[in-house]
Amino acid sequence: MNRLQVSILGSALMALTGAAQTARPRNLQITVKVLPAAIPAETKVLVAFLNTSDHLLSFPKPVLSCQKLPGGMLVVSKFEPSDPNSGQSKLGMGCSASKGISASELNIIEQAKDWLVLRPGESIDVQDQLSNAMNIGDAGSYRLHVVYSAPSFDAQDRKELRDAGILLPSPGDYDSGTVAFEVEAPQSDAN
Repeated sequence: MNRLQVSILGSALMALTGAAQTARPRNLQITVKVLPAAIPAETKVLVAFLNTSDHLLSFPKPVLSCQKLPGGMLVVSKFEPSDPNSGQSKLGMGCSASKGISASELNIIEQAKDWLVLRPGESIDVQDQLSNAMNIGDAGSYRLHVVYSAPSFDAQDRKELRDAGILLPSPGDYDSGTVAFEVEAPQSDAN
């Protein structure tokens, strides 16, 4: 590849990156922490949602499940075993999905009464067992990040929510950034 091609490619990538960043305003930020436990399977994941807008935001509280859905979180993980000969899977995906929209006869405004509501600058933590979203326990290095997909509704529900002054996170995916943690091999009782 010559200099001109590299320059054009670089300009195109910068333009695409800039367009993607300015395409729609982001009004929610998420971060993730891992809360280790003595028993690896009891390790918890804590996802913090921060309202970065200048208005109230409302959305259904995410809970653990196992597929990427609007209003849900996907946990993407990578594992490097301490023992390189381990047969342990090295990549994994798990997810948590919103229980927000129910199949009951409640209209969208009634359902929204049970949603999380964040004032500007306010944050809330959603915590659950990490083992509900990924395999954990073998000794080694784990890396993960969470992708939250903003909830989506049909046009009628969006209109009713807007008319009631209930504002949702901007459409799209929100990435937490990556965190890493270690699981140590169990100590042997033999000396």
